[in-house]
Amino acid sequence: MTRALLQHRNTPCALTGLSPAQILFGRAIRDFLPLQPGKFMPRKEWRMAADSRAAAYSKRVMDKAVSLASHSKKLVPLTIGQEVLVQDQNKASRTFKQWTRTGIIVQVGDFDDYQVRLHGLKSVN
Repeated sequence: MTRALLQHRNTPCALTGLSPAQILFGRAIRDFLPLQPGKFMPRKEWRMAADSRAAAYSKRVMDKAVSLASHSKKLVPLTIGQEVLVQDQNKASRTFKQWTRTGIIVQVGDFDDYQVRLHGLKSVN
């Protein structure tokens, strides 16, 4: 049953000449029937559509990054031994997403990476 379903996803439609896999992914997906190299050539308009979607997505991501960066500020780096508040990330906790834990910076890494020793617990990255 699984092999038949997988093969159906690669079977071209009589009207469009495209399989469901070609419509979704722009190519045939791997199945149990061997495909000779060079036999499958996706349509040019499908490749162009996929490229234009990728370009639009890239532009949207860059616009969002610029928008977020315009409302942010550079924070002062933390130092070893500094006391900090830590946000509770335990979803089962009543204090989820609240700044209820305290700790001390024990190690400073690159790109705002800090190792914090929480009071009453072992170290957490």
